[in-house]
Amino acid sequence: MLRFEVVQGRDGRWLIRDGERRFVVAADHGAQFTRPDGERRWRSLTLPTAGNRGRAQGHRGLWLRITLVPEFIVRWLAGKLEWLACWPIMSTLAGLGLVVVVFLPAPGAPGQPVHLITVVAMFLLTALAHELGHAAALSREGWPPGAVGAGVLWILPVFWCDVSAVSILPRAGRVRVDLGGICFQLMAGGCLVVIGWLFCWRSAFLAAHAVILAVIWSLLPILRTDGYWLGCDLLGLEDMESKLPKGASRRRSLALNGWRLMTALVLLAMVLTLPLRLHARIHDWYPDHPTIQTLGGGLVGLIMLVGAWRALGRVVRLLAIIHRDRKVGE
Repeated sequence: MLRFEVVQGRDGRWLIRDGERRFVVAADHGAQFTRPDGERRWRSLTLPTAGNRGRAQGHRGLWLRITLVPEFIVRWLAGKLEWLACWPIMSTLAGLGLVVVVFLPAPGAPGQPVHLITVVAMFLLTALAHELGHAAALSREGWPPGAVGAGVLWILPVFWCDVSAVSILPRAGRVRVDLGGICFQLMAGGCLVVIGWLFCWRSAFLAAHAVILAVIWSLLPILRTDGYWLGCDLLGLEDMESKLPKGASRRRSLALNGWRLMTALVLLAMVLTLPLRLHARIHDWYPDHPTIQTLGGGLVGLIMLVGAWRALGRVVRLLAIIHRDRKVGE
């Protein structure tokens, strides 16, 4: 069901969320749409032909999507944490977290037991900190964030945070929101290392090193990660499939088409290799259980079929867009 929502920023302007579109309304005119008949009033207007499409960091293109933290809690937490989203503080603490995680050796004996469930739980807490980083950065820019949740992107489980208002921010504000999640997760990783040192807890160190892998993944400009949105914002695009503005330089056009081609090739490689690797792993894990091999192979095949269909569709679209925009900048 399409969602209709009206929220007010600190500058007095109103953001109207109408399904997949976002509209900005002047301070003097937005209050009327907060009334019980606000949606009917909005529908009765002659709407513009286009509005900004909203963004939920990691949210678009998901299936099996669920909400984990409702928006009223996220907004409260973001308001309390937004002081950390100041560039000097955020970059300094994130840098310290990175240095601590990478260079500080783990305490205790190498053979100390590690509890996998504990490691996963602590890593998930850093993932929550990541999403709250996006929310706090948006709150710092004067707009309220939405809920935090989880879903499946292609075949990968991911978290998301609804930051619809980011589409109306200036470029510097959008970049803050793009990088806020990574910075907060690095801060959380640094905190885990400190906890590990205080209590000689190797599980905390393992979770902190998993944070580094998560940050590297987030920076890859593929599959609508933070790196993807950062690339779009630096190029001045709504998303990778948007047209470059008229008069764009040839260098900018080549950079965008190279990015599109790289994304298409990575998706194609995933579709061709990942199912075979997972199927082989199932046979290695359960060599004496043909029933498990058959059921596991069938389940993996079904999941991969859905992911492959979506991925191949995106590959075709990207190649068609590259062909469409090949003369931009000439």
